Amino acid sequence: MPVGLIDSALFKDMFGTEPMRRIFSDEGLLQRYLDIEIALARAQARLGMIPIEAADEIARKAKIDNLDMAELKKQTELVGRAILPLVQQLANACEGSAGGYVHWGAT
Repeated sequence: MPVGLIDSALFKDMFGTEPMRRIFSDEGLLQRYLDIEIALARAQARLGMIPIEAADEIARKAKIDNLDMAELKKQTELVGRAILPLVQQLANACEGSAGGYVHWGAT
């Protein structure tokens, strides 16, 4: 059962497009968060704050397919926002010490 106009098979295209719905989907939002983590790591590596190898590893692992969505949902419900469990999952996905540099100094 649709929960709103955007979910409605009858009305969803009156209020948006498929590309717009992808942007505002959970997956779209989470990938943007991951893209920000990549940009942060790359900028920090350029400034010498974190190793370039760590930034490269973060960029390799910052993909929506590397997230456990069920666990992310569970943890998001516990803490009230998605960024903390997302950062934890990204850090855990990284090889070697790179995970320790995810979200370095951002909060």
